[in-house]
Amino acid sequence: MPTKLKAINPQLVKPGHLKGVLFGKPGAGKTWTALGFPGVFLIDTENGARLAHYTEKLVASGGVYLGPSEGSQDFETVINQIIALSTEKHPYKTLVIDSITKLFELEIAREAERLGSKDAFGASKKPAVAHMRRLVSLLEMARTGTLAMARGEGASAAAGAASRAAVHADEPQSDIAYSV
Repeated sequence: MPTKLKAINPQLVKPGHLKGVLFGKPGAGKTWTALGFPGVFLIDTENGARLAHYTEKLVASGGVYLGPSEGSQDFETVINQIIALSTEKHPYKTLVIDSITKLFELEIAREAERLGSKDAFGASKKPAVAHMRRLVSLLEMARTGTLAMARGEGASAAAGAASRAAVHADEPQSDIAYSV
């Protein structure tokens, strides 16, 4: 007699890249925690990781640094770096964007300045949201784990827009957010 049961036998799934966001107040330890992951490719939008104790931890992880002078505060530069991480062979295991909030807020400020008095009904947020959507879709293809960090009052907007960023390359794929 045919059965109506539709369950299947479980199958092992090859681990992917965990997706998540680390968010919290300034000084909570987000950067310090992120630099503890292996092979960090750090995109530092706030220029805070140039301090000696962060630099030492980044070096110990086998990581590299992309700061404001290298283009970390420009969405197109960040997006192009993620594309390169997705298409080129490299030794990095963890992409850290510190903080995604700063990148988001800077884009809104640039557009608000460009629009001037014509900035109405959230018009200045549209490019930032479009860039964030593109960034998040590219993170899905990156051959690294990603830790996107959000901070302060703007954290909810940036964390919501980036809630599919990854935490660690060696873990199964998942959606997760951590608060510090």
